[in-house]
Amino acid sequence: MKVYFPPFSSLMLPCVKFCPNEDELIYYYLHPKVIGEPLSLGGVEVVNVPEFDVFRVKEPDKIWDMIWGEDSAPDCVYFFTTASAAQSLLETWRYEDSEVIYDENTGYPIAIKRQFYYENHDSPQDGYWIMNEYSLDIEGSMLLLPSGPSSSYVACELCKNNLDEIDQNETTAFFDEYQYKTTTYFDEYQNEITISFDEDQNETNSKKKKLPVQLQQCHPRKKQNCN
Repeated sequence: MKVYFPPFSSLMLPCVKFCPNEDELIYYYLHPKVIGEPLSLGGVEVVNVPEFDVFRVKEPDKIWDMIWGEDSAPDCVYFFTTASAAQSLLETWRYEDSEVIYDENTGYPIAIKRQFYYENHDSPQDGYWIMNEYSLDIEGSMLLLPSGPSSSYVACELCKNNLDEIDQNETTAFFDEYQYKTTTYFDEYQNEITISFDEDQNETNSKKKKLPVQLQQCHPRKKQNCN
C-alpha cells in the first residue's frame, strides 16, 4: 500500500515549494524532531518532513514515490530516519564526502552533512540519485541534545542526479571551450600572418627607397656617376 505524505500543510499556498536551506532544515525541522518537540507554524502543528523506515525500503525511486507520489516533481524530497537505518543504506549507497555545517551567525558547528550516491550496477537507477544525510551528532555542537532514542534521528535529502543533463552540459561546455580555443588560435594565427606580411611589405618598401648606388639605373641621356 502506497503511503503519501503531503509536503505542505493546508496553510501553505499550492505554489510554494518546500526547499529549506541547511540552517532552516537543521533548526526548524531536525532539531525539534530530535528533542521531541512538534513541528509548528504559528502554533499550529504541521508535518512537512515525514519519518520513513529505510530498513524496509531502500530503492530511491520507491522512497521518492512513497513520500511525494508519482505525480509530484520537486527538486528534492526530505524525510527523517534513524542513524542506524541510514547506516543500512550503505549496502547500495556509496559514501562520497562529508562536511561540517556551521551556524551562519555564531560560526559554531551545528550538524554534519554526509553525501551518498546510489550505486547498484544491477539497477538502471545506478548513479541517478544523490542523498544528503544531516546529523546533529557533531563534536562541539551548540545545540542541546537529549539522551535517548530520539537523539539518533537524522534528516535525509533525496535528490535526482540528472546524468543526461550533466552529460549534455559537459558536452556543451567542451564544444564551447573547443570553439573558443579554435577561434582564439585562428585570430592569433591571422594576426601573426598580418604582422608578418606588414613587416615584409615595409622591408620591401624600405629596400626600394634605399637601393645601393650600384643597382640604381643610370639615365642614358644624363651623365651620372654610377660607380
